[in-house]
This record gives sequence, C-alpha cells and structure tokens, in this order.
Amino acid sequence: MSISIIVPCFNEEKTIVKVIRDLQNYLDQKIEYEIIFIDDQSVDKTFSIVNNTFQNNKNIIIHQNKINLGYGGSFKNGLILSSKENCVVIPGDDEADLVSIFENLNFIKDYDMLSLYPINSDRGLIRKILSSSFTKILNFFFKLNLKYYNGTTFYKTQILKEIKIDSNGFFFNAEILIKLIYLKKKHKERPVKLNLRTHGKSNALRLKTFLNVVNDFINLKKKL
Repeated sequence: MSISIIVPCFNEEKTIVKVIRDLQNYLDQKIEYEIIFIDDQSVDKTFSIVNNTFQNNKNIIIHQNKINLGYGGSFKNGLILSSKENCVVIPGDDEADLVSIFENLNFIKDYDMLSLYPINSDRGLIRKILSSSFTKILNFFFKLNLKYYNGTTFYKTQILKEIKIDSNGFFFNAEILIKLIYLKKKHKERPVKLNLRTHGKSNALRLKTFLNVVNDFINLKKKL
C-alpha cells in the first residue's frame, strides 16, 4: 500500500513545517508515501519556508500555483502530481489529528473512498450550525445519508483521476463524494478527532466562500 498526501496551503507559515514533520515522523518506516505541498500563492513566507526546509527531501514534492486557485483548485493540482495508490488531503493548519486519521488507513483496502467525520469538533456554535445545515441540505437534495461531507477522505487515486472535479473551493470534497457514490463506488464513513486551530483563521466562514459553495452546489445539482 502507498499514499500521496496532498497538503494545500495559503498563509500557514506558523504551522506548515510542524504539519510536514509530523507527517514524516508518523509515516516513516510505516508505509510508502509522498507529501505533495501545494502553495496557493501565499502572501506570507509559507512557500519560502517549506522550500528552504524540505527542498532536498525525496519524499516531498513542492509546488506553487501560478495564481491563487482556492482550496479545491490546489487539491486538483496535487492530484495531478500524485503517483501513489491512495491519496488524502491534510490541511496545513495543524487541525488534523494524524494518529486518529491514519489509524483508519487500512480500511481503504476494502473501499474506493473512506471519509472521516469529526467526533470532537469544538469550532464555535455558528460553524457547528452551518456544518450541520450543510450536511442536511446535501443529504436532502442528493438523497443521501452521510454524516459529514467536508472531512478528511482517503481515495483510490486512479478512481479519483477518472472523474471531472469542477469545484475550486471548499465544495470539492462534497462534489467528489457525491459523484463517486452516484457512480456506485464503495464508500465507508469512520469517526475521527480534530485538533483545535492554534494559528490564523479559517476561510470557511467568509462570504465569498459561502457564495462559491452555493454556486458549486447549484452547478452539481444541475448535472446529477
């Protein structure tokens, strides 16, 4: 088994080195892997810090988008560069509990995608309400019964490369799950822990992000 870990980043200079080193420390000697760092035109020192720290590491691919593409757009560039059997997105904000996430890795052998839903999320009441509403709306309109759409998800890389991913924003993971489920791919959900973000602010609650999600949702509904 092998895995490509895609790490999209935008202005994560305070956490990105820790995230990459934690991934290395956890995965070394356990599995064949590559870490694909994608900088989405950060305006801080994220790219230069990663480039200076890891440029000679054979397990790390360093890429900078030519323009700011968004979280989904960065993921798609990472997917193009992926060469391993499986792939997963790990954000550069250090919210991912790597032990809790990767202890589920073996389950992917029996599925085409394995999505993880948080069991200890404490990111504020507003975000909790929005997340719950988002899940209920997607379940209703797409006639599904998922616990979560935006969590960490393991995919079989080749299967993912065979579908067209339209979203360049935060909706990309929901789009992928819905499309693959509609294609009758094997899917399983598992619980996972989250760490609390210690630096910076998430872009998830911005008006622009919300409008992009609504637009991507409408476009997907028209196609399915």
